[in-house]
Amino acid sequence: MPPLKIIAAITALFIVMAHSTYATAKELKVVASIRPIYALVLAVGDGIITPQLLMPETASAHDFQLKASDAKMIENSDIIFWVGPEMEKSLSKSIATLAGDARVVALMNEPAISPIPYDANPDESGGSDGHDAHDHDGQNDPHIWLATGNAMVIVDAIAKTLIAADPDNRGIYEKNTHVAKNRIKSLRRQMIKFLRAIKDVPFVTQHDGFSYLVREFGLNQRGNIVNIQGSDAGARHIVELKKLIKNEQIKCIFTEPQMTSQMAKSISMDMGVRLGELDAMGVGLDESPTLYVRIMQKNARALLKCLKLDTQQTIPSGPSGPAG
Repeated sequence: MPPLKIIAAITALFIVMAHSTYATAKELKVVASIRPIYALVLAVGDGIITPQLLMPETASAHDFQLKASDAKMIENSDIIFWVGPEMEKSLSKSIATLAGDARVVALMNEPAISPIPYDANPDESGGSDGHDAHDHDGQNDPHIWLATGNAMVIVDAIAKTLIAADPDNRGIYEKNTHVAKNRIKSLRRQMIKFLRAIKDVPFVTQHDGFSYLVREFGLNQRGNIVNIQGSDAGARHIVELKKLIKNEQIKCIFTEPQMTSQMAKSISMDMGVRLGELDAMGVGLDESPTLYVRIMQKNARALLKCLKLDTQQTIPSGPSGPAG
């Protein structure tokens, strides 16, 4: 066979092998329930899979109502990643009835996840402000991704699941996992450095969903306006909250994109306290393998902006950590 034909034959063979290597991944239908989990799946599956996001970034994960297209997405999936019934309460029955043979991974059940009970620390869960902190019936806070340590556990769980379903691309998943964890480690170092200046400054949140962020970076959350998303604060709680703001010299009230902030605005005006916004879902951020890092950076910048005293420090806005 002439040399050119040999080269052509070898090239064709490599094309067939490459197609075979990626075929399994291209057929793999991966669904992530909420955007932060979707972000971590994007990082691990970079270049191999395109996951589907079940819930819009502005939806409430606690009471999301499935559309027909969402139900079909679950029915057609091979793998479903979700936090678990503590977070996506409305999905429990749908996943049980529609997922079929799909591999369903409840990430909150990962043994290495370190959960925080809602009522574990009154100063950080709303109990110190006179409101009943037991509205969650002793459940753990399901916003696990807001701790970078938990995020790395989630990355490992995603990688393990994808490799089991698509072993031909193990090497790529493992490389992506290494890159993702390096970025998260760099992110954590960066956040510790920049948040050190405001870690003792007291603040209040819209609801009690940021305990992982508070614990990991030693922040000084003193209470929250409501304990369950969508619940109105009662008159007694508002009085107690205003007393807390005055006595504790609260510097900022943080609202969220998914929740009405009229009560927060009213209290802010009455008490002369600044308003900020924390965003656990990364609303408005572009999708890419660095999405998780940028979600956390967005929150770090919001904390620093609202709580800073005389410091001019700011969190860099670009992706964090090495690319490989």
